[in-house]
Amino acid sequence: MRYLAVVVASVLFGIFPSIQDGVLLTGVTPLALVVVCNGISGLLGLAGAAARREELRVGKRQLLDLAMLGVIGLFLTDYLLNVAYTMIPVGYVTMIHFMYPSLVCIAMAVFFREKLNGWKAAAMVCSAAGLAFLAGGGFTGRPVGILVAFLTGVAYAFYMIASDRSSVGGLPVFTRVFYSNLFVVLTALCAAAAGVDGKPMLFPQTGSAWLGCLAVGAMLCAGTYLINIGIIRLGAGTASFIYMVEPITSLAVSAAVYRYHIGALNLLGCALILGSLAFAARGDSKAEAKAAG
Repeated sequence: MRYLAVVVASVLFGIFPSIQDGVLLTGVTPLALVVVCNGISGLLGLAGAAARREELRVGKRQLLDLAMLGVIGLFLTDYLLNVAYTMIPVGYVTMIHFMYPSLVCIAMAVFFREKLNGWKAAAMVCSAAGLAFLAGGGFTGRPVGILVAFLTGVAYAFYMIASDRSSVGGLPVFTRVFYSNLFVVLTALCAAAAGVDGKPMLFPQTGSAWLGCLAVGAMLCAGTYLINIGIIRLGAGTASFIYMVEPITSLAVSAAVYRYHIGALNLLGCALILGSLAFAARGDSKAEAKAAG
């Protein structure tokens, strides 16, 4: 059951991009969408913190770490993903981005001396193979898109590790959700003022668009809360691999909503990714047993 929080978070994060796409089709600009959706997520985090009477006062070091989580781990990841989508096929962006669980495990081993056992090594290999099958063949696009997609993985690996090992780890979870989303919104507003979108911000104009943003904000808040719970319970390395349910969910949503054809290689990719989850969980159990013994 301790893996459930991460699984639910990954399902939520696999669903809401389709809702975002629908909102963007109404004419809402990307940065305006970030401001609204992350703003709603932050307000819900604030409400959760108030309901649980969590302490909102943070120290200077914690505030800096929260700012880095919001700017690098969340905003930069989303922004670079959108850039990468314009350069190379979405399947390849997903494949490269979801190398981040392996990056997390390697970084935890190098910088924090966390043991990289054979089970987690097997999870890394299995996940890479599964993502390759999900991506499909026929690469087209600009080679620099590969670098941009890789940077999204680095940015999100930073988020996972910092959530586990920085001063943020000592804060209540809803407090983390509130502050990290606050810094995402502030960064998006600064980017809009700098003209990153190339046009003025356009916010939702219809009731359905606002409902879509509300749904995304709620799922974003719940997903961020749950992934942080998962990091607390499992550590960044194992939580990252369990989080790989997200690309499988995205594939299923694409098939249901956009009638995307799922072939045999896609199914094999899903099976390999699920296998990587099992290997990661097994490695986590073995490490705990060894520590207890």
